[in-house]
Amino acid sequence: MFYKKEVDGLRAIAVIAVIFYHASLQLHGYRLLPGGYLGVDVFFAISGFLIAHVLLHKQTPLWTFFKSRFDRIYPSLVLVLALSCAAAYAWLVPRDMLSFAATLKGALAFFSNTVFAAEDSYVSDSSHYKPLIHTWSLAVEWQFYCLIPFVLIGARKLMGPRAWVIILAALCGSLLAALHMVRIDQTRAFYLGIYRFWEMLAGVLLYVVWSRRTQRTGSSRTDAALAALSLLVIFLCMTLTDDKALHPGPINALVIACTCTFILFSSQQQRLGRCLSMKPIAWFGVISYTLYIVHQPVFAFYRIAFAEINNRSFVLLLALIVAISALIYYAWETPIRKSKHRVKYVPVAAAAFSSLAFAIAAQSTGGFEGRQPQAIRDALSNYAVAEFRRLQGPPGKTFVGDHPTTQCIHRAPQTACAFGDVAVITLGDSNVGMYEYSLQQALEKHGQGILSLSYEQCPVYADPIWSGNVPECWQINQARWKLLEQYESRPVIVVSANFHQFERAKQADVLPSGQPPQPVTQAQAFDSFNRSIDRLLALGYPVIVIADTPHVPFDVKKEVERRAQLKTWSTRDEYFDYLDRPVVESHIQQTRLHPGKRFALLRPDDDLCDANKQRCLSISAQGGLYNQEDHLSYTGVQRILPRLLRTIDTLGKSKH
Repeated sequence: MFYKKEVDGLRAIAVIAVIFYHASLQLHGYRLLPGGYLGVDVFFAISGFLIAHVLLHKQTPLWTFFKSRFDRIYPSLVLVLALSCAAAYAWLVPRDMLSFAATLKGALAFFSNTVFAAEDSYVSDSSHYKPLIHTWSLAVEWQFYCLIPFVLIGARKLMGPRAWVIILAALCGSLLAALHMVRIDQTRAFYLGIYRFWEMLAGVLLYVVWSRRTQRTGSSRTDAALAALSLLVIFLCMTLTDDKALHPGPINALVIACTCTFILFSSQQQRLGRCLSMKPIAWFGVISYTLYIVHQPVFAFYRIAFAEINNRSFVLLLALIVAISALIYYAWETPIRKSKHRVKYVPVAAAAFSSLAFAIAAQSTGGFEGRQPQAIRDALSNYAVAEFRRLQGPPGKTFVGDHPTTQCIHRAPQTACAFGDVAVITLGDSNVGMYEYSLQQALEKHGQGILSLSYEQCPVYADPIWSGNVPECWQINQARWKLLEQYESRPVIVVSANFHQFERAKQADVLPSGQPPQPVTQAQAFDSFNRSIDRLLALGYPVIVIADTPHVPFDVKKEVERRAQLKTWSTRDEYFDYLDRPVVESHIQQTRLHPGKRFALLRPDDDLCDANKQRCLSISAQGGLYNQEDHLSYTGVQRILPRLLRTIDTLGKSKH
């Protein structure tokens, strides 16, 4: 009587949504199911509901409970991990192999969510190229399984029939913590279990409510309407929202509420319930777990080894995913789960230990770097680190944490990297930081150098404003201004920023009160930036503003790595359509372009694009021009550098 077959249909919808989301398909310029990641939230709620039934109704002994969860999750997981090791050896470059090895160890022991939470999201690869990124949710679920039996036992002993009060309190505490953390550190809020447990606790609480309902559940028209409406809202959330929304956040809470509503009020007596219980749909729900763990490695390795996924390749990949999942489910997972002989754990242990041995070997050999000839290693050397993090200087202190570092970009302005006779000051975020290494190389030939005041995601503002994930930006800017006002000479200042990020700027002055940061309009952010330029000019500094780098629609670094690995390098220049135009020009006051102002606006598209500004270079015979999204590589910077040096020389002379 407990089995709700229509929930298998809901599982099918959830896993298909996740698959479409990770495929990043587009139809007539619109992304299909951009909110498909919410399928994981649906799984969390269902999991909490089913686990509560096992623990509260069946009163399964703890050992039996953990064994059943292990038999359900681990055999298929370790088999997919072992197969992924073979693909990784064939297609991953050494640097990516090291990241894969770290996440592989995390996936084997159900702590990959903490591995991903600890990554530097600003420079880590897109999730499209992470074969094991999806294992974070399995880690969260297992961590929940390890806690929930003891929570329920303790709640029963303390509250008896009112144990639901403790469950509700834990749910509210986890949800409030998530809503707080997501505004401080979105990466930690997304991956760590404490900020996700509320979703599964909602399923546990749902079971408490469901178990007390009468046998009329799902039989009325009201029940049917509520079930249909909740499913419609889930679909709309997956269709109309995307991953730019704060998550976990209100959208996730809405999906969890609708999932619980559907489970509570749906039944096979309803037309919708009968539809979702149809064998083809329910079958996808039955193998949904296997589909989930198989799809991401297939997508990621295809992208790494071959190309981005398009609509045609998606159909073939989906067929492959379904075939592999069905084979694993019927030939591996089900026999192991149903077998009562301990010998069934021998192949599981073999897959687990071979995967662990692979991870250890990868880390001890530098990612099996011996697989690649020296020529390929040299070709990839310029991509070993993002260009904006390449400049190293004398030891100094980071702004946050006051840690010693030789890297220049994250310094406290008081300990900024300074080289030789400072002829240039770089000021802004990583978009100016990417020029620093090449600038310093060029200037030191003449006994000159730079003073680096770059800081990732921290443009120069005149007001308490911050962008990106660095709320300390206003404190950094205050220290920058203090240093610039006291600087004895007035070298040329080179300024740049991710100007598109100005539309997501926030106020900094409300943070001490504990309130969430208030948004700042793009116009307000540019006004503050413009007044910063005015202030620099008033202080007597010549100023060069470098406009936006043309937006490249694919990951150039990954394409370069793929070609180097497969030895399919081409010596011809390759272009992309120039669609996303610079935003800075329309916001910089044109009066500053007057020569008397000692101000210049330098446009990278003058050197990266054709004469008509219709197409721009992505790859040349010298290598890829980009490294880390729209940031330039060393090769790309060399295209801009001659014009930048001439402009520096011109403005430097005008000062005299």
